[in-house]
Amino acid sequence: MFNAIDLSLIARALHHRNYRLYCYGQGTSLIGTWAQRVAVGWLVYRLTGSALMLGVVGFVGDIPAVLAAPIAGVLADRWDRRRLIMVVQSLAMLQAVALAALVLTGGVAVWHIIALTLFSGLLTAFKRKQIPSPTVAIRMPASEGPRSRAPFTSEELRATALPRSSLRSISSTI
Repeated sequence: MFNAIDLSLIARALHHRNYRLYCYGQGTSLIGTWAQRVAVGWLVYRLTGSALMLGVVGFVGDIPAVLAAPIAGVLADRWDRRRLIMVVQSLAMLQAVALAALVLTGGVAVWHIIALTLFSGLLTAFKRKQIPSPTVAIRMPASEGPRSRAPFTSEELRATALPRSSLRSISSTI
């Protein structure tokens, strides 16, 4: 059956300032991402009236995350995760601002939406790799829900597949 979540562990983790900032930042980003996904779908359907174009935009937003996941995993293993989070979130903000500017000026076309959604999909591949490996027990972000997760980073795979005592010996050999 399901294991009960120990709320005291969550409360204890939230006593750390950096973890609070991380959680609140990711939560804000998650809300913005899903609001944008809903708004983009609505906008595409209002512009075109086509369910096919709605599907194309959805596909263009999701497929880059799947195709770029192996590259994103390698880069996430090699780059500083804090810097990666800041760069990816900043680029996601710029993408949202660009889309908002196009909509507010009335100059938006479906190809703009497809291009910006493609860029957002590439960023999603990196967003999925931002979760630090020590938090493997809570590794699936809320944004994933029932959707499948992109492949693990090498650290996450080692941390989930092996007991902690084995990690030290493996890490020293790699």
